[in-house]
Amino acid sequence: MEPVKQYYKNLSESLIKEFAARNIEAHFFEDSSKMLDYLKDLIPSSSVVSWGGSMTLKETGAFDFLKSGKFKALDRAEGGKPGGDK
Repeated sequence: MEPVKQYYKNLSESLIKEFAARNIEAHFFEDSSKMLDYLKDLIPSSSVVSWGGSMTLKETGAFDFLKSGKFKALDRAEGGKPGGDK
């Protein structure tokens, strides 16, 4: 494994333990395709989804997945309510 990837894997293991101690579930994915597969299994169709500001979601393709039409996406950047009502 590349040193940078190993660093992030080690860091994530430490952070996941810290989150777990606070009853927060966290996951580490080695690449965005594995993360997207996890989201597909995690979120039922027609769920209402939203998020805060996140470059990670944009860079990994998660925004595209969440806004694909399978879910009711509440995007704070677009404002208004689901369905385009403002």
